[in-house]
Amino acid sequence: MHLIETKFDDFDHFKEFAVGWDLDFKLLSKNNFNAYLNIYSNDTFQLARTKLRGTIHQKGLVPKGFRSIVLPGNKGVKYNWLNKDVHSGQLLVFPRNGTLESVSFDNFDVYVISIHEAKLFELIECYGFRNAERVFVKNEKYLNLEASFLYGFWKDVEMFLNYAKMTVYDQSFQSKQFEAKMLDHVIYKVLKYLDSFNEILSFKKPRRRDIALAKSIEYIRNNKSRLVSVKELCKESKISERTLEYAFLEKYKVGPNSYIKAHQLNLVKNELVKFKGRKVRVSDVAVKFGFHHLGQFSIDFKKQFGYSPSKIR
Repeated sequence: MHLIETKFDDFDHFKEFAVGWDLDFKLLSKNNFNAYLNIYSNDTFQLARTKLRGTIHQKGLVPKGFRSIVLPGNKGVKYNWLNKDVHSGQLLVFPRNGTLESVSFDNFDVYVISIHEAKLFELIECYGFRNAERVFVKNEKYLNLEASFLYGFWKDVEMFLNYAKMTVYDQSFQSKQFEAKMLDHVIYKVLKYLDSFNEILSFKKPRRRDIALAKSIEYIRNNKSRLVSVKELCKESKISERTLEYAFLEKYKVGPNSYIKAHQLNLVKNELVKFKGRKVRVSDVAVKFGFHHLGQFSIDFKKQFGYSPSKIR
């Protein structure tokens, strides 16, 4: 068993704790990040509560061999998940070994339950919840939650995490047995709830604006050696500048120019962190990612992250 509970003000320190998740994080908002993580994990199971402040773009792969479910941590949560807007009344099921992309904003607060796939279907078979199997078939899904279930889940999971914290150094048989029973109770109630659904909702087909936005993001990622222009993105995605502006603001709460700059600044920061302690010049890294006016680059970097790039060295 492994237990983490900590708060973060440093974005790079936070990224190190995404246990088992192959994710690329980019901070889009300027110098307003903080986070809270509470993670319980063992060989076949992970339960994590994550609270984030700031606009953060996450892209990567879900844990290989695990199936993951997301439940809201409070009533005001709103975020974008795989190009769809979701809210605190919805439970999400990640695709199997698929790509994860989400954009979180202030007040982001969720629980993520990850269970090894073999263990998951073993439990479904053991409990007789055969109807729950279809929730985990094929693509991502979301289900509308009943408030009574959600409130009960919050109570059960917080009791479990608090107990695990209190007994983290207690390796007695009785303590570990009771901990396992509490965990089984949480999993049982979630799977029972999934088994009760007769209708699984489907996401709406992506709009032209959403497709164009996805093409634009891919273009930015494929041209990381420079700051691409909005006109290039419009040509690539075949939509007007006005529509592209709306698309970025709707999903990321920043316009395309701000997104491009934040994306490139994150690349510079990641590179500086990677080569920290080595003889690498900040100016060379900045130019590598398209920042040729070094005075303005330093100003933009400090606005984005709250400190100068030379501090990382």
